[in-house]
Amino acid sequence: HGLSVDLIGSAETNVTVSLDPSENLVNTDVLSALSADLSQICKVKVIVPCAAITLVGRGMRSLLHKLSDVWATFGRERVHMISQSS
Repeated sequence: HGLSVDLIGSAETNVTVSLDPSENLVNTDVLSALSADLSQICKVKVIVPCAAITLVGRGMRSLLHKLSDVWATFGRERVHMISQSS
C-alpha cells in the first residue's frame, strides 16, 4: 500500500502499528483497502483519530514508573501503546 510506518509494537497476541501521518495520505479509502487486505490473515482494528507523544531523554527507563501521573492526565482517553527503546 506504500504507507510509511511510524512505530510497531508487538506482544504475545497482537501487533500494533502506527502510520506516519506526515508521510502518508491516510484517508478512509486507504485504511479500508489496508484493512481488507490484512483481514485475510488477522483481525483488524483501526483506531482513529489518535495522537503520538514521544518522551526522549537520558534515563527514561528508570523514570517510567513515575509517569503514572502523566497517564492520569489523559483521563478517559485511552493509551493504546507505550514503547521504550535504548
